[in-house]
Amino acid sequence: MKNILILLFFITIVGCTDWNEKKEESKGHHVPKRPRVINFVDAGFQVNLKKVDNYTYGSRITWNNPQGVSVQVVRQSQGETQTIFTSSSSNAEYIDTGCPYDSDVYYYLVQTGTDNKSFQQGLRIPQIVIESEEDFNFDVQFQEYEWNKFKVNVSWQIPFNGEFELVKYLIDRDTSEHNLIEKIPVTSWQGVYEGDEVETGKHYKYKILYRGLRKFEGELPLTKIVEIPNRIKKLTIEGIVRVSDLKGFEEYTHLDLKKDAVLIVEDKNINLNLRELKSEGASVITFLEDSTAPSDEKGKDGGNIFIRTLYAVGKLHIILRGQNADKRTDEPPALGEAGRGTRGGNGVGGADKCYSEPSEGEGRRLRPRIRCYCASQPTSGGQGGQGVQGRQGYQGYAGGNTGIAEIIIESGNNFELNYERFTGLGGIGSRGGLGGPGGHGGSAGGSTRHCGNASNGPQGPQGARGNQGLDGNNGETGKICLKLSADSVKYCF
Repeated sequence: MKNILILLFFITIVGCTDWNEKKEESKGHHVPKRPRVINFVDAGFQVNLKKVDNYTYGSRITWNNPQGVSVQVVRQSQGETQTIFTSSSSNAEYIDTGCPYDSDVYYYLVQTGTDNKSFQQGLRIPQIVIESEEDFNFDVQFQEYEWNKFKVNVSWQIPFNGEFELVKYLIDRDTSEHNLIEKIPVTSWQGVYEGDEVETGKHYKYKILYRGLRKFEGELPLTKIVEIPNRIKKLTIEGIVRVSDLKGFEEYTHLDLKKDAVLIVEDKNINLNLRELKSEGASVITFLEDSTAPSDEKGKDGGNIFIRTLYAVGKLHIILRGQNADKRTDEPPALGEAGRGTRGGNGVGGADKCYSEPSEGEGRRLRPRIRCYCASQPTSGGQGGQGVQGRQGYQGYAGGNTGIAEIIIESGNNFELNYERFTGLGGIGSRGGLGGPGGHGGSAGGSTRHCGNASNGPQGPQGARGNQGLDGNNGETGKICLKLSADSVKYCF
């Protein structure tokens, strides 16, 4: 027997068309067509399909080598020949996973020494079936490395080897058009692409493409869209504007106050953390000079103003003013009977006076004639006394406090700040309460037969209304604190 043992086996498989046409379903995976395998009695040479994992198929080659000679496994495809394995084992097996998927048919030959025999037909590797996006661990995250400056980090883990490409697109939010920006070769199936600088306020899409010979049922599920925020929010104010009319006012990072602009805070508290403050002689005030609370209400306190900015330029006027209180309309209750005046004096009764006159005639005995008349008429009762004066009116409502302000500037060499404070004026007190009723009049003097009747005395006048209430107190003056550069000290006044 020759020293060189040639193990040559003919595999009667012609491409995919000679495989059994049977398809099976197992756990949702497509089972590829199986090649027909011819078993040779002497050497047991076989080539069949082997599924290594969910994403890898290979050619499983087995043979017998009872003499344990050095054996080479040779692969040929598209005219190229390559020795892929060398072994001297008596019972050998080799799984070839280096074949592109769904490419040309692969032929295998097991030989010894340098004998060349015709290659026998092998099999075709099926395409990969993607099972789950989670298997790829594809992630795209952005991070802020400086204020409002962002970088994107992309990471991936693909469960099979190959040539890949990371592609970056810019998405037009108005048209949804994807504009290609960059293609980045990916040399490893597992890796991280760090520090990709991006523009604020833009939408980007990152996608990993497979550039090898393997074929898939659909694209790799490796696509992520990321929206880069833009933290710059600029507000420009012209004319008179109230903070209450501005939505999300404290979210702004840049404030530009135009010439003669007036920002009215009223009783709102504002807390601005700005990157930049520009003012062309504008004013920030709590209340306007003629601002007055409704009747029967206290004047509102001015809001608290906190402004912190990294940079400031121009001239700004801060006016802290409390709101004025209006008049008070309610008044104390009338005194009623408790404040009635004294009773008038009673009148003097009338008095009759009588006298007799002798009877007229002669010689006859007659009784005397009695005559009466009103000697004094009865007098009327005296007028009642004036009622007690009413209660003093209520004190007016207080004016509002000025509010407080704190202005802190890190860099403001070309910035000028002026401030004024005015307390709100107290409101007018209410008018006094009604005085008590006048006293009752005295009773009339008694009448007689010959005198006339007198009348009861008139009721006394009502008591005077109470004194006007005191005006309300003015509001209190709040402090203002200033720090106009990073190196200066904060002063409060």
